[in-house]
Amino acid sequence: EIIAKENQVIVVEDENMEITVEGPGGMRVHIKNDALHIQSAKEIRIEGNGGGDITLHQSGGGVCVTAAGNVKLFGNDIQIEGDNGVSLNGTVSYTIGTGASPRPTPQPELQPTPFDPLKDAKAPEIIHLAWEYNTLYADESIKLMYMLNNVNAGDTAEIKVLLKTNDGNKHIDTLTQPVSSSTEHHTLNWLRKKEDVNTDQEATGDDITVLDYIFEVNLRDTGLTSDLSPITQLLPNKHIKPELVLRDIPDIDGIPLMYINWELTLNDEILEEGVTDENGKADITTPLKIGEIYLIYYNGTELEIEPQEKYIEPDNSDEVNC
Repeated sequence: EIIAKENQVIVVEDENMEITVEGPGGMRVHIKNDALHIQSAKEIRIEGNGGGDITLHQSGGGVCVTAAGNVKLFGNDIQIEGDNGVSLNGTVSYTIGTGASPRPTPQPELQPTPFDPLKDAKAPEIIHLAWEYNTLYADESIKLMYMLNNVNAGDTAEIKVLLKTNDGNKHIDTLTQPVSSSTEHHTLNWLRKKEDVNTDQEATGDDITVLDYIFEVNLRDTGLTSDLSPITQLLPNKHIKPELVLRDIPDIDGIPLMYINWELTLNDEILEEGVTDENGKADITTPLKIGEIYLIYYNGTELEIEPQEKYIEPDNSDEVNC
């Protein structure tokens, strides 16, 4: 028993020293290394007389019971959990400060996502419109292709070729083809004569050096019309089709390379692939445009092809003028 008429201070100089206070009813107060542990077999009660706040505080968070009897919770992250639920009686309000938010974070309201209507698998359609090449020349035929699905056999396909102008698409030619099956792939040859090309140039303007053509397909009986095809470009005055021999050394003195793979590209797009013949010749069928520089890759070699009005055999250079 320690009795003091005034303030009493117990000073412990050894930081490892322990102070323990025990009572017969299971009460225990233990102090060690600046840690305080209070244990009781019965009620633990902290009570004030209203002269000030009672606060439990730790690293910016805690609980405060004010002298007026109000309870405040504060901290960086406050969680209230209950196995059987949490009940709040009376008017409830809270303030969300900067950087704080209630947990869990509310999710945005779900919005309906539009989707394309279901397609009838048996509906008639005209699809896969395409040109054989992306460039062509006057008086040289080119294939146009399309596919029919679920159409009436005996109908007639009408193919309209259109010229793109500043005033819109101009209808310049019409081809027809009978439909013999409900589902089939069609191919037609189309040729634009030199005199017609001159007329097309006048329709597009004197400054136009390349003519753009597209086509669409219409079924006469059913009235079904396709989307527009991709573009093919016609070069009115130049027909460039080089006869190129690939050599181990890219000049006239090199040895022709037989049966090797080659690849023709423009702006990193592969236009054509092939294999040289017994004379080392690369049979390039893609029409080449004046003013463009093409690359041909073969046997670890990169060769430039620059189309001109006539083909010139390369001379001690990696560049080929066509």
